[in-house]
Amino acid sequence: MHLRKILPVLAAAFACIGAKAQFYTGGDDPGAVRWSTFRSAHYKMIYPAGMDSLARVYARSLEDFRPQVSRSIGYLPGGMYRRPMPVVLHAFGGEANGSVSWAPMRMDLYTLPDAYSPEPMPWITSLAVHENRHVAQLQFAADGAFRPLKWLVGEVFTGAAAGIWPGPWFLEGDAVVAETALTPFGRGRQGEFLAYYRAAFDRGDWRNWDRWLHGSYRLMAPNHYALGYLTLAGARTLYDEPLFAADYLRGTTRHPLRLFQSRKALRKVSGASFNGAFREIQQAFGNEWAAEDRGPWTPARPVTEVPSWFTSQTGPVPYGDGILAVSASKRKAAELVFLKDGRSKPLHSFASGTSALRTDGSRIYWSETIPHVRWGLAATSRIRFLEDGKIRDLTRSGRLYNPAPSPDGRRIAVTSYPTDGSTEIRILSQDGALLQQQKAPAGVQYVETAWVGNDLYVSYIDDNGTGIARWDLSAAPVAVLQPGPVSIAHLAGRGDGLYFTSDRTGVGEIYRLSPDGRLFQLTATPYGASSFTFRGDTLYFSALQYEGRLLQEAALPDLPAREVNWTDVVRWRVAEKLAAQEQALAREAAPLTDRSKALSGGEFSEPRPYRKLPGILHLHSWAPVYFDYDRIDDMSGDLTWREAGVGATALFQNLLGTSDASLGYSYHPDTYSDAWRHSAHGRLTWSGWFPVFELAADLNDRSPITYIRRREVSGDQSRSSLRGQLQDGAAFQASVKAYVPLNFSSGGWQRGLVPQLRYTWSNDRFNKGLMVVRLPEESQDEGQGSEPQATVSVTDGRILRMQTLTASVRGYVIRSKASAQEYPRWGLGLETGYRTRIGLDDIFSGNLYAYAYGYLPGFTLNQGLRLSATWQHQNAAPVGENAVTVRPRGFADSDLSAFLASYAREQMVLTADYAIPVWVGDISWFSPLAYITHFVVKPHADWLHFSLDRGLNGSGDLFSLGGEVTARLANFLWFPFETSVGVSLDWNGGHSFDLVDNVTPLRHTYVGGIFNINF
Repeated sequence: MHLRKILPVLAAAFACIGAKAQFYTGGDDPGAVRWSTFRSAHYKMIYPAGMDSLARVYARSLEDFRPQVSRSIGYLPGGMYRRPMPVVLHAFGGEANGSVSWAPMRMDLYTLPDAYSPEPMPWITSLAVHENRHVAQLQFAADGAFRPLKWLVGEVFTGAAAGIWPGPWFLEGDAVVAETALTPFGRGRQGEFLAYYRAAFDRGDWRNWDRWLHGSYRLMAPNHYALGYLTLAGARTLYDEPLFAADYLRGTTRHPLRLFQSRKALRKVSGASFNGAFREIQQAFGNEWAAEDRGPWTPARPVTEVPSWFTSQTGPVPYGDGILAVSASKRKAAELVFLKDGRSKPLHSFASGTSALRTDGSRIYWSETIPHVRWGLAATSRIRFLEDGKIRDLTRSGRLYNPAPSPDGRRIAVTSYPTDGSTEIRILSQDGALLQQQKAPAGVQYVETAWVGNDLYVSYIDDNGTGIARWDLSAAPVAVLQPGPVSIAHLAGRGDGLYFTSDRTGVGEIYRLSPDGRLFQLTATPYGASSFTFRGDTLYFSALQYEGRLLQEAALPDLPAREVNWTDVVRWRVAEKLAAQEQALAREAAPLTDRSKALSGGEFSEPRPYRKLPGILHLHSWAPVYFDYDRIDDMSGDLTWREAGVGATALFQNLLGTSDASLGYSYHPDTYSDAWRHSAHGRLTWSGWFPVFELAADLNDRSPITYIRRREVSGDQSRSSLRGQLQDGAAFQASVKAYVPLNFSSGGWQRGLVPQLRYTWSNDRFNKGLMVVRLPEESQDEGQGSEPQATVSVTDGRILRMQTLTASVRGYVIRSKASAQEYPRWGLGLETGYRTRIGLDDIFSGNLYAYAYGYLPGFTLNQGLRLSATWQHQNAAPVGENAVTVRPRGFADSDLSAFLASYAREQMVLTADYAIPVWVGDISWFSPLAYITHFVVKPHADWLHFSLDRGLNGSGDLFSLGGEVTARLANFLWFPFETSVGVSLDWNGGHSFDLVDNVTPLRHTYVGGIFNINF
């Protein structure tokens, strides 16, 4: 679950360096979906029509947890606002998630529960606690010294404040604290959540806080959820400060200039330096884990050598005379590998979000989420299988998970998650036909299944936790392990019972449930065992260690199976102390400020239709400056700021994320004079239909222009050019772009096709007549009479508005990229298009262009080569124009592009970049201002070939050779986003260097700075 944020309020400061920001949208729900809405006491529910019952369950849970999540954070969810909190339910996606966004203010809840590693509590409860806590946290941005800023810029300030002050680690860590303290479950009570810290502390890896926060290019580090929980739970329990988070936020509203106040807050409660206090917190957790008595450890042998980079080997199944598993590391994306005799052989690329592998002896089954071709918030989860070396689909529709083939291979049990919020077991035939199904009771989530003989066992989650039931395929399933506050995963059946993993001791271990109901613990590992399989009497399982999650093998008869009591579970001391603190606050805490207006009357208002189109007018933010952004092709709403200046801007976005609009006023110098102009600007992106539409319009940026061809005649020589004359009035430019982002990704490959059509119109005019300027010949009678004057004659022609039309299509197939890779190891992209000026293609050259790019492996796994080729052809016309930039990068500070447009009808540029990441250790010396994870050295070469025309003949070529060196920062100042800082150097040359230099000045050397923040 993620808290989304934006920082466009800082656009003006970063407009000159190409900073980016986000108005977050998780994607688009299917365009055919109709929506409904109703109000609860404090929430405005927006949901797909027909899902009223599901929406009411969510609303009731949100209301129930609203006061509970507020006590230790100091704010009620929505308490600083007078209108209800919008909550949008997305029911058709393929990801279990939730988010809280400001600009516009809303909570997005994705109703699909987690099918692979769920918390042992109902998904609705998890979202109600975690996301409600986020809403409570962000009330600080409307309080104290921040209240005037909220009035000044609207909702956008809340998102900016969230990133600048508490930051993601605080917000997410505190939300995990809340779910751990307010329920018997939560991630703070799950063995997997902090397991790597156990391994690191035992190894003596006591990194400072910044190194754990920002991670490492080379070393493993848990995410900011885990670090945030470690820090905040440690501060609350070690120093007995249940209001630590609340005091921090209240202090921020009183002293907003203290940008790194969390460090001051920890120093205050601990009496030690920040680093000293964090070391005490680490040692407190480490001491608690060291005091556990869970040995002796299971005798096991590694299946492969320990890799040099952190690697995960999971989901093992027997395959031929070896083991098949899924392997992934920081420098290699997920893939199916064959393990034998200590060696690993890659077989297929693999998706990152899949179930564990299961086999019936001939086929290898798994489930994989496949995105919808068009809608980002719609997906299927297919059952796929490997047979005879080829991957095929057993199913192509529905949301089916965790396949379990029967021992004879004739039936496959799966769990199904329909869009109405229910779950069920389905029994499929070998060809995917439905044979039988069993729906879960209300409030119960079925997770995994496994066959033991003809009985089917199923793990499930209800209000009491996770349990296991047995189903004889006739009556309803019957519980054999009562649900409890522990995780259960990786069910597998054998003749002697059901095997599974559980973290009931504090880390994941493997258990066997015998047919008579007795439970045996088979493994004891330092940091947890997870997915496993059998080959005969040999057990293969994944075990976490400092170097990775690696496969080990052990003889099953040699395992000291120990009978255990299922209800005897570990006591999480930190979690219990957090819970006790919350209980004390519930008894003692005074009521919090609540400016919200509760619904009067019944529990819920009557449902009514919710319309998408009127939501375009939903104004959420404004600014007393003008800024312009361009949303091109990133469906998550990636915005590139192009301009900022004097003026004002209003921002609109509907709550479903299908529209994004702005209206702006700017006051700026005229392009062609010293006068200043009042200009109006509008932008709209609409993605609620199958094509995405982007509209833009600008009024009065300058005066309109009338163009005419000009021919200068001097004796037998003539020269043609264009002449533009300013007209009275205001210039108006408008454009509309339609494109369809088609997605065909699967199996670890990103595949897409994007056809696009763009039309632009302006009130600039073109006179197709001709202006002839006859220059006087030199006088033979010097000094007699007046100097001869040029004569001008104008022949008027048809007058047309300036319009352009561009059509293009791009396709790509790219291998998924690992985190330590600069480029994917394999990939290919192609784009072709045509651009023309409507009605003026006899004057201005139309352009046919093609662009290709590709990726190839480097000498090491994290190095890579990128190649590209761009070709452009201008048709025969007097005035040359280019549709795309075809220029070696070393000529970036020259007018080479204008020269090529004017004289080169045929152009082609080839480029090559070789990326060499360099790790010299994680440099935290400058923290918290900057943290360097690694450097990238990138030699590159560009070669341009062109054929000349329009007064210049022949062909030519230019090249640039050079490279760039960049430092990759995990943060810059208070921005917790990846940043690149570096320099690019090039040497320029070529056979045509002097020729071009005579027309437009060129330089042999180029030095340019690199600075980019990836918001």
